[in-house]
Amino acid sequence: MNKKIIMAFTLIMLTVTHESSYSCAAGQGRAGSGNTTTHQTSLASGSNCYLCAQGYYSTSGSGCQSCAGVITQFTINPANINNIGGQNCKPCSAGQNASNGCQACSKGYYSNSSTNFQCVACSGTTTIGGAGVNQSASSGATGCGPSSCPAGQGLSNNTCSTCPANSYQNGTSAFCKGIASNQVPTLNGKNNYGNTGSTGVTTCQPGSEVVSKAGSTTMCAVCNSKQYSSDGTSCTSCNAKDHMIPSNLNVNGGYTRCATGEGK
Repeated sequence: MNKKIIMAFTLIMLTVTHESSYSCAAGQGRAGSGNTTTHQTSLASGSNCYLCAQGYYSTSGSGCQSCAGVITQFTINPANINNIGGQNCKPCSAGQNASNGCQACSKGYYSNSSTNFQCVACSGTTTIGGAGVNQSASSGATGCGPSSCPAGQGLSNNTCSTCPANSYQNGTSAFCKGIASNQVPTLNGKNNYGNTGSTGVTTCQPGSEVVSKAGSTTMCAVCNSKQYSSDGTSCTSCNAKDHMIPSNLNVNGGYTRCATGEGK
């Protein structure tokens, strides 16, 4: 009787020693490891190690932990969140799809915290960043705004807001456009240089220069007879010996270049 008790006790001790001596790999959990047993599936290498089920992960193999409440991707296969054997649990970022291993949202879709990082179709214009950068032609959008804004306004934080100084929007877009060096923003038919809310733009031609005076009815000024402008940005004085010739005049009467060394 005593011998049987001793043998049974020895067998129990051997089993306990075996159970406590082995370890599982990352992405696996030990059989019978607390309440994680029901979250393990698919027998892995090692008779007592199981791959963590969908939605659970293990970094050390000690037990599968729940990713509950965390939008995740598993490092075992970032392209597919639904794989078993997850080795990590980390959140997706705005512009990524939590249902597809945190891959970038496709063109025309967007995601952020308000969409639970699920990519959602945008019926208007997709954007990226708080400033509302146009993302319509590519993937990874983080927001969705209207398809167009009133003239003089553009998207900022996915809401139509007044265009900043030296930019304009004529009512056909959702984004304000910055002016070039030879352009003047306009509002109600007047010069609006340096002011916000411009609804149009005037491009100055070679032989003239930009007039940076808001409120003026003049947008571009023709260079005088001793000056030239090759791009319409500003007029530059010619050297004393330079010669102004008719072939260098533009249609507005301004010179586009100097004929070097031909003067008296």
